[in-house]
Amino acid sequence: MIVLSPAEATVDARKNQLKGLEDLIKKFSGKVLQKTELGRRPLGYPVRKQKDGYAVVVDFEMETLQQDLFRRAAELHEDLVKYMVV
Repeated sequence: MIVLSPAEATVDARKNQLKGLEDLIKKFSGKVLQKTELGRRPLGYPVRKQKDGYAVVVDFEMETLQQDLFRRAAELHEDLVKYMVV
């Protein structure tokens, strides 16, 4: 699950954010299986001075060795407010 920055609310901007995330997954030899957009949701507490975000559940496959590198790159991704890889 990821939470994107809601600052850019246009549909095209959201598609670009999701495309960037898919490219990041593919960069680390991952394969996107399914995306489920949950829409704009309030956060339980402010993160980076934001009280809400755009939630998306992305099912993907990736080798275990690549996951650590993916997590480090996700930390630096400017559009991600929060993320969780399970």
